[in-house]
Amino acid sequence: MFASALTVVVGVTSALIFGGADFLGGIASRRMAAVRVTAIAAVVGALGLLLVYPVFGGVWSAEALFWGGLSGVTGALAISLLYACLAIGPMSILSPLTAVVSAIVPLTFGLLRGERLGPVGYVAIGIALVAVVLVGFVNARGLREGEERGAAEPARHPDGRRVGRHDRRVPDPDRSDSG
Repeated sequence: MFASALTVVVGVTSALIFGGADFLGGIASRRMAAVRVTAIAAVVGALGLLLVYPVFGGVWSAEALFWGGLSGVTGALAISLLYACLAIGPMSILSPLTAVVSAIVPLTFGLLRGERLGPVGYVAIGIALVAVVLVGFVNARGLREGEERGAAEPARHPDGRRVGRHDRRVPDPDRSDSG
């Protein structure tokens, strides 16, 4: 009983931390470069690890160093890409979509290593895949039918300035302020 309650507490706490980090990172990446946001998040995460290390400890080994390094590099790349997407796209669509897609990697790895899911697990996978397809039909608020906003066209502030993937706001060259 205690182990299952602890699992729920750790899972909910993890979801809140990751969700909050994604939300704050997405907001920050609309104001500065995604790589800079990722670097700041890495420093904050490292400080958090240093705070909990004395309590939980750890064991150094070559295997732990390899998997930790691989996880760190791929995680930094993934978070940079996530923040770049959140800077140019609607957070309400991208966040749940990336959550589902990022769950597929460890799931696939576990299944390839011989782990098996129960019936509820397979139903959950089916629901998640249907959700991903349905999210594709959602029109982002603020965009008209057929209009897209992507890397080729930066997001614009209501007064015409470009925002998002840049560290600074750049005046719109098409807009004349001399009226």
